[in-house]
Amino acid sequence: NRRFLMLPIEEENAEAGLTGHSWSYLGSMADTYLLASTGSSLIIIDKHALMESLVYRAMLKGESGSQDLLMAEIIRLDPVEASVYEDYADVLAETGFGSRLVGERTVMVTSVPMVLGKALPPQSIKEVLEKLAAEGKNPRVSPERMLDAARMATAACHASVRAREPLSREEAEALVIALEAQPEAATCPHGRPATWELTLEEIGEYFGRSS
Repeated sequence: NRRFLMLPIEEENAEAGLTGHSWSYLGSMADTYLLASTGSSLIIIDKHALMESLVYRAMLKGESGSQDLLMAEIIRLDPVEASVYEDYADVLAETGFGSRLVGERTVMVTSVPMVLGKALPPQSIKEVLEKLAAEGKNPRVSPERMLDAARMATAACHASVRAREPLSREEAEALVIALEAQPEAATCPHGRPATWELTLEEIGEYFGRSS
């Protein structure tokens, strides 16, 4: 039997579904999970995992883009990060990081990826380099795989940034709409589920209803 932890639901809304869409955004739980109704089921959405999935798919489609910084930022790298940077600066550029070495272990960041309307902080290049370093330990990893790893790391960074911020109702509804339009995004790029669906039949069965 499923056990449910009752948490306060913020932004609860009893109105009809989103205009032009069959799914309805109901509210959020603990600023972590979004609740939506499809009419025949309840969807519980891990907003962090869904953001990561949506960002990764946008990057694969070339929809990420980048934003130039008003002032370039100097980032100090550790020895491993610096080595990875020298090998994969072109891969970083393809994900939206404009940068160049200005010292043995110092990088000047001039632009950052901008995905789902949110620009990453320049410091996030270190997180991406860290994940690329882990991939690069395998000598058989192809350039394509390294680019894919950079996209996944960038998506994870973006999702992490947004997950720490409360979403406005409009932002939460936009995520629900995006999931409705891209059901394949229900699984994040690391294979972790981003949603949990409970059908009306399952809910009725839990409460002992026969119909």
